[in-house]
Amino acid sequence: MKRLLLLCLLLGSTVAAGAQAPRREPPPPPPPTSADGDPRCRHVARYTTAQRRRFYPFRNADTVRLVSFRYHCRNYPVGAGGLRRDSLVESVALTRAETDALTDLLYNRVYRGRIHILSVTGCFVPRNALVFLDRAGNVTAWILLCFHCHNYEPSSGKVRWGDACSDKIEELRRFFRKKGLQFGTDRSIERYPGETFGDVLVPPAEGSAPHP
Repeated sequence: MKRLLLLCLLLGSTVAAGAQAPRREPPPPPPPTSADGDPRCRHVARYTTAQRRRFYPFRNADTVRLVSFRYHCRNYPVGAGGLRRDSLVESVALTRAETDALTDLLYNRVYRGRIHILSVTGCFVPRNALVFLDRAGNVTAWILLCFHCHNYEPSSGKVRWGDACSDKIEELRRFFRKKGLQFGTDRSIERYPGETFGDVLVPPAEGSAPHP
């Protein structure tokens, strides 16, 4: 807990001066070397639509939602306590066809080559999530997403993610953008007004209009 609080405070110190103006999106990472294998994604029809629908957490979900929210250090609006809808910035329910497209992205996007070593980033500032709800509207599972750090965090080890190929998070970001979610999906914006990093509140940029 002390380490977590220290991390939040350190993050907060980087934004104490206020929000900065949006910057250009960083370039994509360079291609891997032959010594690393090839962690990039390719599409392989490994699983049929019917098979993918039976994977957890999709098999227990009546509705799948894409959501966005402001970052508050380790205080997210989706979790074991359910979904705090008044804390969401955007929320879109997927149709059956859109859900099938999502499972195709998750489970039929696989490594291009054999992987020997995978690097893991410690950066995690989630502003988006996949939320799975039953017929009564109860949250059954979720996947927190940080598009800036190319990282994710499932609600449990039961949640199937498929191959962790390096392009998958970027494909998900584009999927969110295609469905109209803007908040958290623009990698040129590093922080938003109203977010908190530890005890530090990010103020609005001078002369800027407030973000919804």
